[in-house]
Amino acid sequence: MLKRPLRFLSVVLVVLGTTAPADADASEPSAPTGAVDQFVQGWMAANGVPGLAVAVTRDTHIVHLQGYGDAGNGRPVTPDTQFRVASLSKSFTALAVLQLVEAGRVNLDAPVTAYLPEFTVADRAETAKITVRMLLNQTSGMADAGFSEMTLPQPATIADRVASLRAAELVSEPGTAFHYFNPNYAVLARLVEVVSGRPFSAYLRSHVLDPLAMTRTTSVVTAGQAPSAAPELARGHILAFGLPIVREELDGFLGGSGGVISTARDMASWLIVQHQGGAFQGRSLLGSRAIELSHTPPPGIDTSYAMGWSRQPGSPPVIEHSGVLSTFYAQQALLPDGRYGIVVLANAYSGLIDFGGLLRGLTALVTADGAPSEGFGARRTGIALIGVAALIVAIGAWRLWRLRGWAERQAGRPWRAALGVAGPFTLAALTLLVPTLVARFSGRVFSWPVLFLAVPDLLGCLALAAAMGAALGSARAITLMSHARTGRPA
Repeated sequence: MLKRPLRFLSVVLVVLGTTAPADADASEPSAPTGAVDQFVQGWMAANGVPGLAVAVTRDTHIVHLQGYGDAGNGRPVTPDTQFRVASLSKSFTALAVLQLVEAGRVNLDAPVTAYLPEFTVADRAETAKITVRMLLNQTSGMADAGFSEMTLPQPATIADRVASLRAAELVSEPGTAFHYFNPNYAVLARLVEVVSGRPFSAYLRSHVLDPLAMTRTTSVVTAGQAPSAAPELARGHILAFGLPIVREELDGFLGGSGGVISTARDMASWLIVQHQGGAFQGRSLLGSRAIELSHTPPPGIDTSYAMGWSRQPGSPPVIEHSGVLSTFYAQQALLPDGRYGIVVLANAYSGLIDFGGLLRGLTALVTADGAPSEGFGARRTGIALIGVAALIVAIGAWRLWRLRGWAERQAGRPWRAALGVAGPFTLAALTLLVPTLVARFSGRVFSWPVLFLAVPDLLGCLALAAAMGAALGSARAITLMSHARTGRPA
């Protein structure tokens, strides 16, 4: 994937909209701006992403900050365009909780009920075993399999989400296994509210966002609140057959786990405070030991997940977290080798877009570790799926055209005729089982709308094949019954 060495260019970055913290100076190294721009624009074209913003930091300095493409409604993406950062929000919630821990107001190993007496799961006895640390590490024992929160009615407040968990069945003993579960962080957000005596968004504003000068960053409880809370919000997109399609984000609950809206410029400050052990421009938001704890997975459990961050194996390891909504994608990464930070914000999402390749390419460029490849790209995959859809229709039409001959060949073969009728319905059954199969192999439970918007072209091809199969099976059954009534052999 990395084809040839690339000499790192140490030049002063002069890009429209680029800025740096007050302590930066012109002697600091910058990212290879031209190479980054060329790679990002090529990657966007290959993957059908209409708008993207990128920030790269090193130590206390911003070394690359740029917007690319279209934010919607005729607006270009700039470093100050607002994006939904989805699950990157968890790292903000984790920092807020750790601030309260550092202040002596919360004990990581105390039961959650010590601070939220109303919190309970279906097994009341097990509730008392769930600690604050377990929520942060996603080892509470709660999981989608025991409470499929995405498929249930969505609450309007953080308190309502906590109350709804009284129906949650634990799938493992608290503290013994990792399960990625968004409501863990909703409970943490409620804990911040109760302990601080302030709404979660207000606490974030005064204790995290304002100290970091993240003036265009905010937090919402439901997806539907975003347009009014973020006037510069980019328009979201899904991708179908390689083409971006404007679509409103699915409404739903995001408090504590996915509700932050930010910009590339603001997120650069967020990366800096992580690399500087909790300090920013001479002010400490959190101690260095607490920052390190938030980047460190729990011992004795098979997981790379820490506290709103994930430590990916490598030498040295990369500390990262991604965020996915139906129409937005975000990723943040801390590279200990070279002390770089990278954030990517996109106003489109598809399960076929190679976001991993984007991060690998940017990493290769900013660390002078090689030249990146744009990969196959979602556009080419989408074109290939158009061909698949055409092939499905052609094969289905051909099999229907040969229907009479098929019926005549089944004469005296009742079992073969029965299989010929039932077989084409297999794909229809498989299509209906998609959410179950996804849950089985991923451990996450998603609603049909979420799954369809993630890969409308792929599921569209599957649904088309299912429809053609159902039509063929029905036509064969009707033909056999017609032959039976007329006395013709079948």
